[in-house]
Amino acid sequence: MLLDKSDDPSPIKLFISSPGGSIDAGMAIIDAMESMEREVDTYCVGLSASMASAIFSCGRKRYIYPSAKLMIHDPLIHGTGGNALQLKAISDSLLEYREIIGKLLAKNTGKTLEEIYELTKQDTYFNAAECVRNHFADEIVGKEHTT
Repeated sequence: MLLDKSDDPSPIKLFISSPGGSIDAGMAIIDAMESMEREVDTYCVGLSASMASAIFSCGRKRYIYPSAKLMIHDPLIHGTGGNALQLKAISDSLLEYREIIGKLLAKNTGKTLEEIYELTKQDTYFNAAECVRNHFADEIVGKEHTT
């Protein structure tokens, strides 16, 4: 929030390269972004996957570099065990997060929730051009690499 208090009126630039991680931590970042007075532009560099792709989608302007990739999927949990009631509670929580993140991606891309659910049934990767074409990013920035 310190950046939000500076005298600079230009948007904050948030560069994202992450395999994802904790949904709760990601939602905290999104809440912070949305509560700022200054706008936040997001930049996808490298790979922004899972929760990182949801954070990326929340930028006022969403920029992606030519070599970058975005990956979306349904929420996952690893190494879970327990009794039937514990597993049901975990499953209910995952379905709740699925809806929250699905609605967030739908709002930020203009896709329907059903379209997002179809894309998140498995790991779905987008290169930079596919991100722009599918409204996950607004613009490709930087120089194209030639071979």
